[in-house]
Amino acid sequence: MEKKSFPIRAVMTCASKYAFVEASGPLWINEFFDQLLPICAFMTQSSIWNHDVPRITDEIAPYILEQHPWMNDVNARLEAIEDAEKRSEEIAKIIAEVEAQHGEEVELFPMHPEDHQQIDDPEESFEANFGVKPNFIEIDEDEGDEPSTYGDINW
Repeated sequence: MEKKSFPIRAVMTCASKYAFVEASGPLWINEFFDQLLPICAFMTQSSIWNHDVPRITDEIAPYILEQHPWMNDVNARLEAIEDAEKRSEEIAKIIAEVEAQHGEEVELFPMHPEDHQQIDDPEESFEANFGVKPNFIEIDEDEGDEPSTYGDINW
């Protein structure tokens, strides 16, 4: 199995419930997922969509923590922060310490393929990730009505 290096902040995000990746601006969510998707895809050796990231990070977190047990200590330190007003400061301090000790990238090996649940059906994937069935709306384009000003919905 080949190992691969990834940004330490993105790996720590996948291994905890905290977001360590930096993303800003109107498309911050795209920047966020752009940093996590390569890790999820490499660890599972499969194609991943944005909506799969929460489920996949739950799958890969134990493998990351097994490969880098020091992240368990980091997670414990983060859980111990009680003062909400000082949380950002404390997290920044912890990240600086981690990067000073371990560098800006860490290497990962993929998880065992049999431990990954591949869900190719979009409806099943949505339900697995969010716990509810999707409610799709069918639009009949042959009704003859003029499309709305939005160009995609016939009123």
